[in-house]
Amino acid sequence: MNFRPDGRRKSWLSTTVDITPLVDVIFQLLIFFFYTANFTQNPHIPVKLTKASSAVSSSSKQSLVVTLTKQGDIVLDGKKLDLKGLGAHLSKVAKDKPKTQLMIRPDNDAQAGTLIEIINTARDSGLSRVGVVTRAAGGRGPGPGNVESSGVTGPGK
Repeated sequence: MNFRPDGRRKSWLSTTVDITPLVDVIFQLLIFFFYTANFTQNPHIPVKLTKASSAVSSSSKQSLVVTLTKQGDIVLDGKKLDLKGLGAHLSKVAKDKPKTQLMIRPDNDAQAGTLIEIINTARDSGLSRVGVVTRAAGGRGPGPGNVESSGVTGPGK
């Protein structure tokens, strides 16, 4: 049916969709989210790590980092916890991922008793792989290649 008064038919033009702007927008969004995402487990909490000459390097993909500050604060994922709250969180982690390694970053001036209590809480929660983060004897401080563990305790060595 042709309802045009002059009787001409409209020739169909081939239509194409240019996806280049769409791809550009997707890449810009991807770059934006990479720059704004927080990939660190702990925000920078300043602690003075103890030097250890007998340290062994430990790089586990399934590790959880707990920081023990000079004042005795226990920090996990940027939140201050008490031992009971830490135990509850570690129990949940041990149930979901039993091979998780707990790395404790104690300040050099932190109480040793609190460190022992954290280790005992981790063991009671079901985590058997517990390590203490130290600074290599020749290292300048924490960073790639300088953070070492003074050993992983437990049967999962």
